Amino acid sequence: MQEDVYTQKKALVIVGIFSQKSSWYFKGDKQEQGFQIDMLIDRSDNSINICEMKYYATEFEITKKEADQLRIRREIFRTKTQTKKYLINTLVTTYGMRMNEYGAGVIDKVVVIDQLF
Repeated sequence: MQEDVYTQKKALVIVGIFSQKSSWYFKGDKQEQGFQIDMLIDRSDNSINICEMKYYATEFEITKKEADQLRIRREIFRTKTQTKKYLINTLVTTYGMRMNEYGAGVIDKVVVIDQLF
């Protein structure tokens, strides 16, 4: 178990930083639709990885709609939790990400799932 945590932290380049993992759910309200954040990694270095998990048979390519949703989710999370921490949109995917104009502006970190386990 301890080795799995080390491998995961190594992939995220956060070895030596205390962190806690969880998921987060926003029920929604009159202005915004509800959503779930697959995994949050709340770190002692004043940062939080907001992890989006995507399982595809090829490299994942983000669309404009998905990029917009990730931006909105990050801002709703910031507002609802009132966090002052630096938020890092992290994509965890099967075969990596094919970078395009939509992903470049919204995805901060890409991790291939094999790096985590």
